[in-house]
Amino acid sequence: MAKLTSVSVNIRRWANSKDEVLETLILECLPKHYGWEAATKAYYYAQRILKKRWPQGEKVILEHSPRFAYLYAKNIIKGRWIQAEPFIAKDEQASYYYSKFVLKGRFPEFEKNLKCGGLTGRWRAYDKLIDYARFYLNERLPKKYERMICERGHDSVDYAVEVLKKRWRAAEKNIVHSGKKYIDKYIRSLKSVKDRREFRTLLLAEAMSNKNRYYCPAKDWIEMNEASQNPVAFN
Repeated sequence: MAKLTSVSVNIRRWANSKDEVLETLILECLPKHYGWEAATKAYYYAQRILKKRWPQGEKVILEHSPRFAYLYAKNIIKGRWIQAEPFIAKDEQASYYYSKFVLKGRFPEFEKNLKCGGLTGRWRAYDKLIDYARFYLNERLPKKYERMICERGHDSVDYAVEVLKKRWRAAEKNIVHSGKKYIDKYIRSLKSVKDRREFRTLLLAEAMSNKNRYYCPAKDWIEMNEASQNPVAFN
């Protein structure tokens, strides 16, 4: 198995035509222990070697990788893959790109999963959740996902500025740790002088209480703003 797996990694280098041994490897050997790897190789085999749909390989992709299911729809089917949509809709990154490049609009199956909390992506792609809300949903995400985003300072800034388009008090305790560029983006988005002053107070408190003398985003922003040719106005 180890030897066959090693060979499969080099599929694009040595395989240049239909190969029954390689197909057996992808369809029968790899899925037992390396499902994601099997889906990867099934996609590349169809795209680069067969240069057309591969029905047997589609089953492997549908069982193991929403993200390669999206790529298969975009680059091989070159259109909607209705059979795969419930699977793609479980992963926010795959769903966003499927909406953007395949559907070119909203993805109802994905939105249904958002509402019922049915996302099962192996890696949480917060930026793609935010992008979907911004470009297609045109409304706030369900509270479950807002709570997740709220714990990540830089994602909170993007969500507040691009989706909420207003101050997001619940996230500010993390925004003050997000980096000076994100802090600057957030504070400049606040339309109210009162809001800017209140957030600056949080930054000052963080700068004075921060125990890490080598890195403090709040302090870095204060120094950057003082030296800026276009400082944030607080009056």
